[in-house]
Amino acid sequence: MERCFTVIMGEQFDKAISLNELCKASKRTAKGVGHKQAVMLWKIERLERCEKLKYSITSGRHRTGHGVPFKIYEPKERLILPPLYCDRVWQNDMCYNGVYDDMTTSLIYDSGACQKEKGTEFAILRMTAALEKYCRKYGDNNGIAKHLDIKSYFPSTPNSVAIDVIERYCKDEKIVPFLVDVFNSFIDSRDPDTIAADPFGKRGTGLGSPVSQLIQLAILDDLDHKLTGDKDLFTVHRTMDDIVIIARDKDAVRRAEETVKSYLAERGLICTDKGGNNKLSKGFYFLKKKFILTKTGKVLVIPMRQKFEKERRVLRKQKRDLDAGLTDMDTIMNKYECFISTMLICDCTKQIKKMDSFFASLFGTKPIYKCKRKSRRKNAMTEHINKNRRLRELEAENERLKAENTEMRQRIEMINGDNAFMAMCLGVDLEQDDLPEDDAPFDVSGGDAE
Repeated sequence: MERCFTVIMGEQFDKAISLNELCKASKRTAKGVGHKQAVMLWKIERLERCEKLKYSITSGRHRTGHGVPFKIYEPKERLILPPLYCDRVWQNDMCYNGVYDDMTTSLIYDSGACQKEKGTEFAILRMTAALEKYCRKYGDNNGIAKHLDIKSYFPSTPNSVAIDVIERYCKDEKIVPFLVDVFNSFIDSRDPDTIAADPFGKRGTGLGSPVSQLIQLAILDDLDHKLTGDKDLFTVHRTMDDIVIIARDKDAVRRAEETVKSYLAERGLICTDKGGNNKLSKGFYFLKKKFILTKTGKVLVIPMRQKFEKERRVLRKQKRDLDAGLTDMDTIMNKYECFISTMLICDCTKQIKKMDSFFASLFGTKPIYKCKRKSRRKNAMTEHINKNRRLRELEAENERLKAENTEMRQRIEMINGDNAFMAMCLGVDLEQDDLPEDDAPFDVSGGDAE
């Protein structure tokens, strides 16, 4: 998700509905899917289709639709409900012009997913930094980590809970009906009797919509602040519905788990434990990687063995496709480089060397990739900008602007003095109204004096 500029409250809809912003949103949405027929038609008739979309929105006729659902199988099987391309354009436009800022401004810094520069790599770096800080504070690795997850987070989220979040966080009331319409368009796969008996009513949030993912991220915002405000907990990290709690003893972790379960139960969600109480010295799993804190304070990040086993199967299939003439060596090399780049942030040098040897034995050539090992130490120690530091930066910026303003006024006074001297030499009388006042706007060009 691309970071948008802050829009004044009440002007988000007026800016988003402009033809210029709709055209920009259509260009952003076309990235990576330009080969599809619907996107090609939008590229050819972009202005005409944006005008039709604007008319349908302003006239109240726009209704959110969905394309053909499909499944993905990595990292696990999920059903994706993609919106129509015209709806993707409008949702991207709303996110870029205010909704993104409204939903993410109050999130804690260690809450990742669906945000710019806050992906998987960011979560790994922040977890590494937290574990190193824990060892520096207590001088050992005797701590407890708890990994909690929400069972079927997107399919089981009540629509009423999501709509409450929309009405609470969205600043422009004109955009609220369109966001609510997105959630009303999702279909609950349960039978009508089960839906009627459910105290929370209709459930289900479709994967694939940028709006739905942002709102699902904001649903747990209050929970994040509750946990981070607990002094008995050392740190809390969350990536969408994966929550990791680190504390010194088991009692603090148990109380935090009860807080999470009660918070989710109030919203019709179920909390699941993904491994129990794990010692930091033994390691715990987060984002398909195992984190181990050693006695010296070094953090080991070990990927799961299944990642390399699957990559070997992929390479064997690519070898068969290469022999059949269905692909070329450059494409295979690029895909392998993408896999290696995701592994370089982990501690798996031996496994990478074994994969390179397997690649060379399979294709008869050594793999060539430009990506280099990423330093976790350099990035992990970077702390986020807190309020006090931001305030100091604003005060310094204010002082700089004041100094520039003073210097500019001095230059204007010198220019006015030169103009008066030249007018005296030429025998021209300057009226007092022609000279700029101190508080009036002034021209730094030097005037028209010759």
